Amino acid sequence: MEPGKMHYQLLIVALLVLLSGNAVAEADGPDYYQVRDVSNGDTLNIRAEPHSDATRLGEIRPDGVCIRNLGCQGGLTFQEFTTLSKALQEQRLKENPRWCKVEYQGIVGWVAGRYLAEGRCTQGKVQSHEEGPSFDCAKAGWSVEELICKDAELAALDRQMAAVYAAALKRVTEDNYEDPAPVQRGWIKGRNDCWKSDDLRACIVSSYKYRIAELQIQYGQLVVPSPVFYTCGKTALTAVFYQQTDPQTVVLTFIPALTGVDQMLAYHSQSGSGARYEGRNVSFWEHHGEAKLTWFDQEMSCKVRENSVSE
Repeated sequence: MEPGKMHYQLLIVALLVLLSGNAVAEADGPDYYQVRDVSNGDTLNIRAEPHSDATRLGEIRPDGVCIRNLGCQGGLTFQEFTTLSKALQEQRLKENPRWCKVEYQGIVGWVAGRYLAEGRCTQGKVQSHEEGPSFDCAKAGWSVEELICKDAELAALDRQMAAVYAAALKRVTEDNYEDPAPVQRGWIKGRNDCWKSDDLRACIVSSYKYRIAELQIQYGQLVVPSPVFYTCGKTALTAVFYQQTDPQTVVLTFIPALTGVDQMLAYHSQSGSGARYEGRNVSFWEHHGEAKLTWFDQEMSCKVRENSVSE
């Protein structure tokens, strides 16, 4: 190959990598990325799926580096990059945006590719998603914590919890949300009490997943779905179904409040038919627009109001 042609081809490859927001979908890309074009005070969100409405798993600062590349999808093809005008390229990217799966500080998820540029990682050790939980395992003082340190899935849930909790704390300082710390301390105690359960591991998994969903909903980390309105006798019930949490979660709100409590969360559980949600002091089963609800010790039947789904 002639030196001039080789230099030209290497230049094209390097350009495609550097322009990672516009890179071709087939390109493997660099080993690591760094954040670009994110304003100070803002963050780059890490999502559970490659779209902007997906669950937010964490965030990356504007100066974030050592973002491990796990592969991208979408974006421009090589032909589109080399033949389309800039205006047509921008139009194409709106139609087929580039999303990259990454690993950052133990969190694995998807970020918008237009905010990534080729980067380097000079840290002595890059945290892997196969590593331990957010706490120091050398100080683990409970059998529950010891199991989390030995179990990769439980450790990953703990890291996700740490990221979601950190995002909740940020809302406290920036948007005057209620401090989650007191409830979080109670949750840790409850998680550690899983040693009393017949199925220790299942108890820990459920404890993490329910609390993560609760924090994501209460601290505005998810897009709020349209509510569904029910009539339960003389009382109005509003149900907001979060399909993007794991497990799926419903927020039930009574107007006026029943037994002094106006709102509770319930989580999707196995059901032979319809959709069943269970929570503390609440059970909700829905099938074809009709529902059975248990709210503390009160049982009632509910029906969807006509045209009840808010636009």
